[in-house]
Amino acid sequence: MSIIFFDVDGTIYDSGVPAYVRDAFAYLKKSGHILCLNTGRAKGIVPASVLELGFNGMVTGTGSMVYFGDKLLFENYIPLNIIKNACQSFLKRNMAFCIETYDIMYESKRMSELRNLMLKKSRDRSQLEHLETDVINIREPVDSFDFSKNVIKISYLLTHYEDEHLHHLLNDACFI
Repeated sequence: MSIIFFDVDGTIYDSGVPAYVRDAFAYLKKSGHILCLNTGRAKGIVPASVLELGFNGMVTGTGSMVYFGDKLLFENYIPLNIIKNACQSFLKRNMAFCIETYDIMYESKRMSELRNLMLKKSRDRSQLEHLETDVINIREPVDSFDFSKNVIKISYLLTHYEDEHLHHLLNDACFI
C-alpha cells in the first residue's frame, strides 16, 4: 500500500477526466492505495468530475488547506492587512491578479482581459478552455471581493519592477 498524490490541471483533468484516469483510479483503490489530491486550486473550485474520483485526502489551495476524509486537518489564510495592501497596490498599478477564497476566484479586469486574449491566441486551448467551461470555477470581479472572506491564494502577473516593489510591500509575510 502506498499514498499517491495527484495534481489536477493537465495531470488527471484536461477539459474533463478521461476514462483511462477513472480506470486507473479504480485499479489503485482496489489495490489498497491511498489516493490524495494535491492542487493549487481551492477545494471549492476543484471540478466535480475530479472530486468524484473519490480521494482519501486532499492538499488544496497551494497547501493552505489539508483534508483527510471529511476532516479538515490544517488551514492557513493570508492575513487581511496583507490582502488589503496587495489589492490597493495591484489596482493602483492596473496589474493582472486574482484573489482566491475557498469557493470563489475574484479576478481583476486586467486579468480577465489577458485570459481572454490568451484564449483567442492559444493553439493548444485545452488548458485554458477548462477555465471557461468549468462551472465550479466561479469568477467574480475583484471589485466585489468581500474582505470578510478567508483568502487562500493571490495570483498575479508582473514586471521585474513590480516584483521588487511587491517583495518589499509583502515583507516576507507570505510566499509569492
